[in-house]
Amino acid sequence: ISYRIDGYLLKPVDEEELINYLEELRVTIAQEDRFSRWNEEEPARNRESLMRALLQPSTAEEGENDPAKHAAALGLKPDRVEVILLELLAPAGGSEEGERAVKAAVEQYFGSSEERMFFTMPPYIGFLLQEPLPGEQEQERLREELSSLICREGYDFSAATGGPVAGPEEAAQSFQVARELLRRAFFYRKGILISADLSGMLFPGVAEAYTEEGQDAESRLMLAVETGSRAAIEPLVD
Repeated sequence: ISYRIDGYLLKPVDEEELINYLEELRVTIAQEDRFSRWNEEEPARNRESLMRALLQPSTAEEGENDPAKHAAALGLKPDRVEVILLELLAPAGGSEEGERAVKAAVEQYFGSSEERMFFTMPPYIGFLLQEPLPGEQEQERLREELSSLICREGYDFSAATGGPVAGPEEAAQSFQVARELLRRAFFYRKGILISADLSGMLFPGVAEAYTEEGQDAESRLMLAVETGSRAAIEPLVD
């Protein structure tokens, strides 16, 4: 009993009885292993649920979704944050197992940092940056790091930033902008971190079409609103 014996066999050992004991032990060990893994993964599941709730648009009903509460539970500082979204582009013959391997590699590389909180929001994966990217050089460096991880697995990807917002309670706004930009990724140059700032983002000739003297302000305003480019909206409205 002190050695936690599960059972015993008397000699001469009966083969069928031995097999039955081993099968029962295998089931018990498998159950204990699943229970242990479940407990280990519980904090990550809770964090993922809180992150998804934080990134959902707030509802009109009081108390149904409280971004401030979710941000506090995640331990986020009351400072500016930024959402980076990625959409994986599977190669021909790509499998779910390959996609999981890519996501695991990205999470292992970036997810342990306190400044970058990894999350999944199918079909996207992303990060909540607690220190927004200060400029184009940092954006380019981040994309190069992502490219070195993802492309070596045979996958390509599109990436977009929703831009900084005033605090974690407004992270859903940054998420929505990044998601909308990814939906239009086809129209942007490849190999960049897409942002709402259109300068240098569009294919050659497209940007000029939207900024040339003859383009009416209404169409330009529509593009600025759809891409979340707040800096371009105000002068167009004026």
